[in-house]
Amino acid sequence: MEMGESSIEAAFDFSEELLLHALTNRSIMKNMEDVTNNLFTVWNPFISILPPSYLE
Repeated sequence: MEMGESSIEAAFDFSEELLLHALTNRSIMKNMEDVTNNLFTVWNPFISILPPSYLE
């Protein structure tokens, strides 16, 4: 029975690890999204004054 118990424990450890990675990745993605939005906020006024030929 000990073998079965340890494999269940290992499965829980693994799922906990996956959850931690998922939460970390979500946090990183959110930060990247915020940075991108901030960049667009900063650059939009500059982009809007460029002649259309620059945007092609």
